Amino acid sequence: MRQERFDTPGQVGVKVDNKLGDVRLRTHSEPTTEIELRANGPRADEILKRVWVEHQNFDGDQSVVVEVPSETVFMPRRGTEVVVMVRLPEGASVDVQTISGTVTGEGNFGAAKARTTSGDISLGSVGGDLVARSTSGDVTVVSVTGNAEVATMSGAVRCGALNRTGLLRTSSGDVNVDSTGGPLTIETTSGDVTTGRLADGCDLKTVSGDQRVRQLVAGNAQFKTVSGDVTIAVARGTAVMIDAESLSGTLSSEIELSPDEPVGSSPDHETGPNAELRARSVSGDVRIQRARA
Repeated sequence: MRQERFDTPGQVGVKVDNKLGDVRLRTHSEPTTEIELRANGPRADEILKRVWVEHQNFDGDQSVVVEVPSETVFMPRRGTEVVVMVRLPEGASVDVQTISGTVTGEGNFGAAKARTTSGDISLGSVGGDLVARSTSGDVTVVSVTGNAEVATMSGAVRCGALNRTGLLRTSSGDVNVDSTGGPLTIETTSGDVTTGRLADGCDLKTVSGDQRVRQLVAGNAQFKTVSGDVTIAVARGTAVMIDAESLSGTLSSEIELSPDEPVGSSPDHETGPNAELRARSVSGDVRIQRARA
């Protein structure tokens, strides 16, 4: 095991590149950044010595870098695993990269970037922008204050509260979002899409995946699918214009279909939230209803 500790008051940025294992992050209330490295397998002690750990202070902006060297012809590491654990101040920004290792972050972060090939990504609250990419791993985040961009091929995407713009892409994984404060874009091929409260519209596209929105409050909302079913619940009190069509599927709506004039529970729709809803499906069913109180 190897340990490093740095005094890091002020703005903190931590970058970790670990091609040999997992990265585990946890925020705390102290102005320090603590690194703990653990290795298992052949030549573990030698590998730990070669891990690059650097701390720099740029006029009060703190930078901590941890880089686990990749396998080389002169130093093969087959069967060796390195786990990087970091305790860092709350609000610190993070930039993490692994190959098959998981990325786990507990606590409150600033901006966050995380990239893996087959590992899962799980983060707590992100106070800035989020960029997360994985080929086959799942991506989970509790909340994002800034813009969120998430991409994975076969992994699932699970997001809590997205306060600004959200762009989520997956091929076969399901996508779940609890709530949004800004426009949301989701693209998936066979994965299902489920969202909670949408405050500023959405653009959802699937091929065979189903789409379900539990509460559309306001904004421009577009839904496109080939064979997936679409279920949209419009919030009570929201005046909505609806333009919906399914070529061979069933179309049903509890709300009058009106592509030109908003329909709502309030006589004066200008005083309340407004939404424009457009839904298109080739063979899937489209159902529009009022959200439960």
